[in-house]
Amino acid sequence: MNKRKKALFGMLTSLVLLFGATTTAFADEELAGDEVVPCTVTFSVTDVTYSYEGDIEVLMNDVTGTSNKSYTLTKANSYGSGNQPKFTVSAPTTYKITFKGIKEGYQIVNSDNTEITNFAATANGYEFNWKITYTDERKQEVEKEVESIRGSIGRGSSDNKQTSNNNQNASNTSSTQDVKKEESKKTNTSKTQSADEAFQEFLDSVSFVKNDETWNTYGSGFLGKLFNDKARTRADDFVNVVKNATEEDWFNMSQYDRFVYYESYVRIQKYINLGNWEKYFSSREKFHNEITSPVVELMNGTEGDSTVVSDAYLKLMDWQYDYVQEHKAAFDFITGKDYIESGGSKADLKQEQKDKEAKKEAEKNEIEQAQKEAGIWDDTKEKVANDIILILVIAILGCGIGYIAYRKKKNNQ
Repeated sequence: MNKRKKALFGMLTSLVLLFGATTTAFADEELAGDEVVPCTVTFSVTDVTYSYEGDIEVLMNDVTGTSNKSYTLTKANSYGSGNQPKFTVSAPTTYKITFKGIKEGYQIVNSDNTEITNFAATANGYEFNWKITYTDERKQEVEKEVESIRGSIGRGSSDNKQTSNNNQNASNTSSTQDVKKEESKKTNTSKTQSADEAFQEFLDSVSFVKNDETWNTYGSGFLGKLFNDKARTRADDFVNVVKNATEEDWFNMSQYDRFVYYESYVRIQKYINLGNWEKYFSSREKFHNEITSPVVELMNGTEGDSTVVSDAYLKLMDWQYDYVQEHKAAFDFITGKDYIESGGSKADLKQEQKDKEAKKEAEKNEIEQAQKEAGIWDDTKEKVANDIILILVIAILGCGIGYIAYRKKKNNQ
């Protein structure tokens, strides 16, 4: 009897275990008691900071706890390439979305800035429209960094002081907020990245050199070479390009602030003001060969993460090149205005072309005059040579006649 009970108990236990295993094995296929169908999800992700690097794992967990899916977003397959990867999950059910591995200071939100939570998977599929942005804390840090650079520049005029005061009182003045908002939206027609976004990305990449001893060492580091207190030529450039700026403003800045201001704006406008558009700005290749390449060479001569700085610099310079091509002036990221908006003159390409043609015409005239003078001398030499030959012929003839006369007279005697 006991043996029968044990055998029956064993059979019941096996059935329970078998039923449990079957339920687990087909749990994904019985999500809500409905027939399981595939749901294709599409990831459309944009990095609006233009600075994110690294992989992000998207975790999609069924709210019933029966289906857990994940997909890894990378710069190559998604947010940095314009690709829209697709992934298949089981439906119908609702999935809760969380993210794993996203770097500190960044977050992912819906394209309308709302929080990403759940989504209902159906046979119709689903498209995620997300963007990578800074967290509120990181935004404040970036804004403070930009403002610290702006604030480090002394304001040499009441106009500049008023601008500084307006920036400080922006939170209380709606009109100033509107102006600042419009300035921050300024973009190139060929790029979607705004001025603020381009500048923030640059600062994110190069800010580590601010207190880096290698970069700031006098005579060897990039900042120590070009932006020390003895580098007065860059102070002169700064005064000549930035409206109402003084040498005192320049020397009140740290080497890092001088570097940021000069390389992001002053150097470019300096070359525009030289008035040789064809040499420096007629093509992207000439722009880099004549202006940025020497800077990159110096940057990469500094030990450490030099290519991080030079790559960020070149990316910002590509932004500036596009802006210059469109506006014929460089953009000052510190003031939020370009050179013309700050009161400078627009590059006059027509006048430059006229000057170039006038120079060519003058050179042509010089050459023609030289040729003409050379021609006159040639004619003179030819005439003189002909005259000399004639004289020689006459002289020879004269001598001949004289000799004949002499012989005839002698014979007569």
